[in-house]
Amino acid sequence: MTKKAEDIITWGESIYIPDKMKSLSEIVASSNKGFLSEKYAKEVFSALLTDLWFEYDGLKYDYSKSEHSSLSLLAWRARNLLELNVWCRYCCLDKGHSEIFFQDGCRDALDLSKHMETWGQKTNQSENWFENREDSKNKTINEAKRHGVSELDDKYLRISNVAKKCDLENSFNIHYKFLSKFAHPTAFRLFLKDDKKEVARQADYFLERGTSYFYDALFKLEKVIEESK
Repeated sequence: MTKKAEDIITWGESIYIPDKMKSLSEIVASSNKGFLSEKYAKEVFSALLTDLWFEYDGLKYDYSKSEHSSLSLLAWRARNLLELNVWCRYCCLDKGHSEIFFQDGCRDALDLSKHMETWGQKTNQSENWFENREDSKNKTINEAKRHGVSELDDKYLRISNVAKKCDLENSFNIHYKFLSKFAHPTAFRLFLKDDKKEVARQADYFLERGTSYFYDALFKLEKVIEESK
């Protein structure tokens, strides 16, 4: 691990403290004030905290174990943290956004079911296959209704549009594009010159980007959660 990587991790861990994460989770579970008084806010903030923790911990682990052999894995982790950063900012921007985001999960699941049905029609799947898909779709609809979500025809939120709502459009688009070039087996990535110094530099960059997204997102979550005690 390079000195730069050590410094980045030290910076990230100045806020990545197990006791702090535990404390924030307990506030989310027990408080009914401020942002946490809103419908589905507990589910949303709890999920964001958990996933942020998981992705950042994974980024550090992958960096330390990969020996810079997989830039794709590090870029993927950093990109996940970029997207989580946008969702955290969005949910901290307005009290009503937690409900919108939660309901969007139902729309997202239904959208997947619709795409599966279209694929099944184009590939002449069996009647039994369609029956199973219909059962799956009905379960999604019923689960949504159980949570009070009845309007499922709207399109789910696209992350790029959410970034725009958070005044992050330009920054998000270029960083998402760059990280995607490495996260996927693109021609660009496949034909990069195998230079150990350059690979190490890129690995440090992905670690730095991911840590920055994590730090910013957790800082914003912490502020909103602490104010909702």
